[in-house]
Amino acid sequence: MVGESGARRLALEWQESGGPPVRETGKRGFGTRLITGGVSRELGGEVRLEFALDGLRCSLDVPRDEPDRFTSFAAATDVRPVGRA
Repeated sequence: MVGESGARRLALEWQESGGPPVRETGKRGFGTRLITGGVSRELGGEVRLEFALDGLRCSLDVPRDEPDRFTSFAAATDVRPVGRA
């Protein structure tokens, strides 16, 4: 997907169905914090969660052209594996 600025983006829509009714509890559990925090802080993206009666809906929108904190270090030339001289 290409955004309005011309930058490439990853857009992911996830919808659960067939399970028990869901509802938002007002508290954020570990998994929700991990997903929303990781996508926003580490990847510069956005997460939208909708607790619909027929199942959870999750939308992720992540820029693809920006370096992220997980892979941007790979270009370093003097990086050595841990435990080796």
